[in-house]
Amino acid sequence: MGVDFESVPQVVVDYRMKRPKQRTLFYRWWSALGSENGFLAGSYPDGITTVEGVPVEATVRVLLRSTDPAFDGLVVAETQSRPDGTWLVEGLNPNLRYDVVGRRPGFNDVIMTDITPSNPPRISDSRITAYVGLPLEHTLKTFGGVEPRVVTLKSGSFPEGVTFEAGTLSGAWPTGSVGEYPAVFTVTDSTGDSTDKTVVVELILLPLQIKSDYSVPESYLSDRAINPVTFAASGGEAPYTFSVTGVLPAGLAFDVNTGELTGTPTTGGTYSFSINVTDARGTAIGLPFDVEVVQPLEVLDTNLALNKSIDSNNTISYKNSSSSPVNGNINSSNYTSFGSGEAWLSVDLGAIYNINTIKVWFYWLDNRTYYDKRIQYSVDGATWVSVYDDTVDPVYNETSAGKEFVFDKDAARFVRVVTNGSTASGGNHVIEIEAYLNVSPMTD
Repeated sequence: MGVDFESVPQVVVDYRMKRPKQRTLFYRWWSALGSENGFLAGSYPDGITTVEGVPVEATVRVLLRSTDPAFDGLVVAETQSRPDGTWLVEGLNPNLRYDVVGRRPGFNDVIMTDITPSNPPRISDSRITAYVGLPLEHTLKTFGGVEPRVVTLKSGSFPEGVTFEAGTLSGAWPTGSVGEYPAVFTVTDSTGDSTDKTVVVELILLPLQIKSDYSVPESYLSDRAINPVTFAASGGEAPYTFSVTGVLPAGLAFDVNTGELTGTPTTGGTYSFSINVTDARGTAIGLPFDVEVVQPLEVLDTNLALNKSIDSNNTISYKNSSSSPVNGNINSSNYTSFGSGEAWLSVDLGAIYNINTIKVWFYWLDNRTYYDKRIQYSVDGATWVSVYDDTVDPVYNETSAGKEFVFDKDAARFVRVVTNGSTASGGNHVIEIEAYLNVSPMTD
């Protein structure tokens, strides 16, 4: 290939790949072409493919030279040279020797013999990504040549906060203008052989974001301390500055130094506000909230569960057409079934009330005891407070008097019972559920 193809009838020297069938032979062939560092190229060792000095495309084959007849002449690589006559075959074993054959239709083959692949030290990295405000630690990857290999900076610059030392780009706090920073590095091996490589360091500014460790609900209960919410910023460029706009519910406060929302809302109503953050570059974003502060209703000495809607995670069925767990009838024939196995039946009070008493009649005619029994209330139907739990409270038998559970006044919209069969059967049966805010609740 530094010799032109001659325009004479083609003399075909057809080196066809001899495919070894035994595993040991395959391994020996793969050692000639595989994960090696050597390469042959159009400028090494002799030149590009030409016709009368004009670059042309041609087929370039690389053949293994070996004293073993089973491998001598084996085609280990084939490529097409470019229109400018350049070509490249990589992954060759630099410890072996090869023949290179150039082939172009209508011309004689051109052969270069007994060639050793080039294996200079090289840098594999082409692009390194750095992020504003995030630590960078990247050691340039090198291969080829004879170890040890040393990388030095030849020219170029880096983002602010990024330095290069001992082959490693590092920076605890990259900053500056975003974009690409090309730099030329030189890698030199122990023999003094060296090559240059341009590596681009790209500085990226991540989008400014704000998030919280706990979600702000759509509503808060008046006179009940909220779960503190801490907001944090990411992306953009630190330092960050927090602020709040709009109107916070009375009793709540936002700490711009810690990003924490805390307090106890005191006044009912709907409030609109936004938690905002601004980064060092002046970029600002906000999280808007519409929060309702609910003042629980207070209705004294009235059964708040009477004739309200019920629900269950199991099938609900009735003893007779007049049966219901919220109709005020505590007769034993008034019972409602809610399936078998562990199950619950709940009452929606229709609004959030302050209550301090729940009274329940389960089926009582045979003085049975229900298993895994819990009496609970909830504001949202998701988080439940138990006023009775038979795993920690005394177990009792059912009677016609039912059972009254008294506790400190608290807000609730839902009341529910949970059972898992009884000493009499696997079914779950409740006769009546009542909920009150009593001035002077009776206790057993």
